[in-house]
Amino acid sequence: MKDNTIRMKSVAVKIIVLFGVLCLMSNIFLVDVRRTLVEDSTYDICRWSSVDGNDSEAPDDIQATVIAGFPGVGKHLIGSLVEQLTNRQVGFDYLVIDPTLQSYENKKDVENVVAIVTTYPHPEGNWIWGDRMNQSILVIRNPIDTFRSQHSRTNVGSWHTWRDAFFHSQMDLYVKFIEFWMENGKTGNETEDGEFRYDLRCKENITKTCIPKAVFQYEAFLDSKRGEDETIKLAKILNNCKSLSVVDPSIWSCVYNRLMKRNELYSTINQNSNALYDDKIYSHIQLAEMKLHLEHLRDKYAQKMYIDTKAANDLVAALNSYLVDISYAFDQAWNLFKEGRQLG
Repeated sequence: MKDNTIRMKSVAVKIIVLFGVLCLMSNIFLVDVRRTLVEDSTYDICRWSSVDGNDSEAPDDIQATVIAGFPGVGKHLIGSLVEQLTNRQVGFDYLVIDPTLQSYENKKDVENVVAIVTTYPHPEGNWIWGDRMNQSILVIRNPIDTFRSQHSRTNVGSWHTWRDAFFHSQMDLYVKFIEFWMENGKTGNETEDGEFRYDLRCKENITKTCIPKAVFQYEAFLDSKRGEDETIKLAKILNNCKSLSVVDPSIWSCVYNRLMKRNELYSTINQNSNALYDDKIYSHIQLAEMKLHLEHLRDKYAQKMYIDTKAANDLVAALNSYLVDISYAFDQAWNLFKEGRQLG
């Protein structure tokens, strides 16, 4: 009886956390937060107020930002922070009515946002902003959890079915996604001369470069101290944008803490990640492939030619931390495989 009770509690925790994740991914959970904005108050304390539709419109000459992130990395959290820091609205590339037209349901929505959250160039994403954006930031997450999160957003059967069907293709897209933004639109397709092709819109439509101003780790925002530091880093980038007003620096940390407190789902995910994902394991072969890809990316952007590129330094540090986790998971999977107890 006691074992059944424990088992039922474990299942209940998984269901609650999974429901929260699905709500987050569908933007249900964030509606009130995204449309309830922060403002200065007394004694360096921030408070929430409802957004005024007129005040939320961005000036025509504002410098806007692309928030780029692979599906499942948690980039909507960063989009919400941008809204709180600027008291202006952020758009999303999945609101496209017709991808062939590269247009929004309401064109005014693109013109009046201070940022666009996108999964481009992943097949789920669309370059919908034309030449409206002026700079980019890149959001990343450990692929171990990124793919698990992706699966939670799909209707493709069990984890093992989805994993074995899509792991290789998504791992390849994960690498190409990072290379696209870090190398100014590199598409991964070679010409007849053996040279890589580049998306010319990165030079012509986004202030001459797609290379991000900085790279942000989703995991950092789930840690209170690192989350405050990352929020300040984000606020400083926004503060340098022409015609964009950012809330007073004295409440930047407050913005982060109030958002995370208001959005309790994030702390729930952080505390119960094992409960949510303990059944979503990888084989030692998949972990070895993941490790090789991340080592390749790390070694590439650790070269001297990138030493003065802030985004490259951010990326290398993040990849090193991910490789620690992946190596540990690989060792566990490999040991079980040698013992004849193959994971997955």
